[in-house]
Amino acid sequence: MILERFPELLKLSETERLQLLTELRGTLFSDEVLVDPVIVAELERRMEEYRRDPSIARPWSEVRKELREKYLQKHGE
Repeated sequence: MILERFPELLKLSETERLQLLTELRGTLFSDEVLVDPVIVAELERRMEEYRRDPSIARPWSEVRKELREKYLQKHGE
């Protein structure tokens, strides 16, 4: 049994064990995309908001330019 071989795993907190489980699962199913349902729900909410009023959207080129100006200049790059 793995826990007998690695007893220090039992010392991990519940959060750490869940993180380990997630990381191990990722090594088994690396081609499978793991998506947080909270993120999916937020993306769906935003898409519905856009469908109701497309004028609220901005082109990616505009957003990218704004972010580059804000963060690259801030870090002196």
